[in-house]
Amino acid sequence: MAARSDVRAAAARPSLTETVAVYLKPRVLVIMFLGFSSGLPLALSGSTLLVWMTEAGVNLGTIGLFALVGTPYTIKFLWAPLIDALDVPLLTRRFGRRRGWLLLARHVAGTAVGGYLLLMAVVIGYYYGVARVGGDFIKSAFTGTAMLIAIALPLWGAASWLTERRRRRDNDTAGKRKAHHP
Repeated sequence: MAARSDVRAAAARPSLTETVAVYLKPRVLVIMFLGFSSGLPLALSGSTLLVWMTEAGVNLGTIGLFALVGTPYTIKFLWAPLIDALDVPLLTRRFGRRRGWLLLARHVAGTAVGGYLLLMAVVIGYYYGVARVGGDFIKSAFTGTAMLIAIALPLWGAASWLTERRRRRDNDTAGKRKAHHP
């Protein structure tokens, strides 16, 4: 009897090709892209920035403060369950819990990117115009800003597109249900 159940379990096991094929589906590829992209800012701000600051001779205390940027990623296991349990007051009623949080996060991230760009414009203007510092600092500031824009804008666009696509699909599904069940 036990031998027969082992044979059935072995026969039900997917092949390597079937297993790999799961990861090539469009929905899985989108999630993999978003997962990779969400981890990329931590790598850029964590490792690369700290190396640049060390080479530039920035004191250890300032480098330590910049290392705190990664703290939200590190303690994600603490705040993620709260996001799943709590509602965003106005957005949850209209869009649902997950899309409400996505919209809030998207707008906070957009505001942060806008604030960063404004701050960088002021810092670059000061260092270039007032302090007469040029060269490597200006190149680094422009490179960092360009990398932030290149990473943040596609992510913001993808999040917006996915949210809108899901909303439309949910509305279409609800409309079809109402048409079939008066």
